Amino acid sequence: MNKFVAALAVWIGLLNSTVNLFAQSSASAPSSSQQVVQLSTDCTIKKLPQGFSRIFIAASPKPIASKPTPSKPSANHASAAVDQGGSGTASDPYDGSTAEKFDGILRSRSEANQQNLIVCIGPGTFQTEGTYDFIVNVAHKTARGFTLNKNWKIHGAGIDKTILKLVSFFPNPPGVARNTGAGVVFSTHDDSASGIEISDLSIDDNYPELKATAQQQGIGALNLDAIHLRSDQGGHWIHRINVSHSSGEINETFPVWIFSVTTKSPYLNTGNIIEYVNISGWGGGKCTAIAVAAAIADVRNNAVDGYQIGYGGWSMGKMAFHDNVATNTAYGFNIDSLENDGVQIRNNRIVHPREYGIVVGGGGHYSNFEITGNTIQINMKSVPAVLFQGNVTNARIEGNTFIADPPAGQNLRTIVTKGRGNQGNSDRSNQVVTGYGR
Repeated sequence: MNKFVAALAVWIGLLNSTVNLFAQSSASAPSSSQQVVQLSTDCTIKKLPQGFSRIFIAASPKPIASKPTPSKPSANHASAAVDQGGSGTASDPYDGSTAEKFDGILRSRSEANQQNLIVCIGPGTFQTEGTYDFIVNVAHKTARGFTLNKNWKIHGAGIDKTILKLVSFFPNPPGVARNTGAGVVFSTHDDSASGIEISDLSIDDNYPELKATAQQQGIGALNLDAIHLRSDQGGHWIHRINVSHSSGEINETFPVWIFSVTTKSPYLNTGNIIEYVNISGWGGGKCTAIAVAAAIADVRNNAVDGYQIGYGGWSMGKMAFHDNVATNTAYGFNIDSLENDGVQIRNNRIVHPREYGIVVGGGGHYSNFEITGNTIQINMKSVPAVLFQGNVTNARIEGNTFIADPPAGQNLRTIVTKGRGNQGNSDRSNQVVTGYGR
C-alpha cells in the first residue's frame, strides 16, 4: 500500500470508528451509518476530480519533533505566510488550532486565487474571524479572516462533530451607522466565485459572547451571519449544516444567503441547493434566516426556529421552497420586493408564527406564485395564514391546511388580501382544522 492510499485509509477509518485521526472521543461517535452520511466522499476518494487539490485541517496540531523555520512574510501583508503546522494531508493535517492559523490557511489560498479546492475539516471546535474586514472588489489590506474562491468544497467531519465558532466582528463597517459591528463566517472572494459547496458542520455565530465584547467596546449593534454566497453564476450547494446565534441588530440580515448583485436575471445564477440546514438560537433584530436573491435555488428540508423570518428573498424566478419547517418565527415566509415570477411555496410546515404565516406582495410584481400543500398552524387570533399585500397576480393557493390552535379558534384568518394590483388569484381545496389538528 503506497503512502497516499495509507493516508486515505486512516481518514476512512474515521467513518468506521476504528481509527480517529483527530483524537475524537469514541463515546461521542455516532453510528457508522450516520458517519457514512456525514462525511463527504470528497475527503475519502483516492482520485480527485480533474484540476482539484485537497487539504486537511485539524483542530489541534500533530506533535512533531521539530518544525521547519517559517518562511518570511511576503510584502503583501494580507497574504503573509502562516505557519500551517503539518503538510495538509490526511495523515499530517494542517494545524487549525487558533483563528489566526485556521483563517490563514484558507486566506493564503483564496487571495492567491486558488480555485478547485477541497477543504476537509476534522472534528472539534475551530475558532475563526470569518470574513472579518474583507469587502468584494476592494483590496484586502489586513492578514485577518478568509474568503471562499471558485469551486471550493468545504466539508466538516459531521454536523455534530465540526464546529466553526465566530470569535470577532469587524467594527464600524462602511455604509452603516457608527458604533456597530458585523461578522460572517463564510463568504465569497469575488463575483466569479461560483460552485461552492459547504457541508457537514455547525456554525456558531456566537452572539452572546460577541455582544458582551461589543458592549465593552461601545459597539451597540451587531449583525452576525453564517453563509453569504455572492456570485454571478450559481452551482452552490449548502447542506447538512447547523447554524446558531446569529443576529440582525443593525438592519435586516440573512444568516444563510445565496445571491447576485450584478446579474439582471435570476436565470443567470442557477443550480443552487440549500437543504438540511437547521437554524436556531436567534440573537435578535431583523432577518430572513434562509434567503435567495437574484438567483434560482431549490430550498428544501430545512428547519428554522425562533428567527424573525424563516424563508424568503427577492428577484426570483421559477424556483421552489418546499418541505421546510418554520417554528415560532414572526413570519414563516416573506417575499415583498422587486420582480418575482413562478415561485413555488409547497409542502412546508409553519408552526405558530407571531405575525404572519406567508406574506407575498408589496412594491414590485409577484406573478404565477404557487402556494400549495402547506400546513400553517396558527395560535393567535390576529395572525393571517396567508397575506397578499399588493401586485400579486395569477397566484394559486391550493390544497393547504390551516390549523387553528386555541385561542385562534373560529377567528382564524386564512387568506387576507390588501393593497392594489392583486388580480387573477385563485384558491381551492384548502381546509381549516381546529384544536391542535384534531
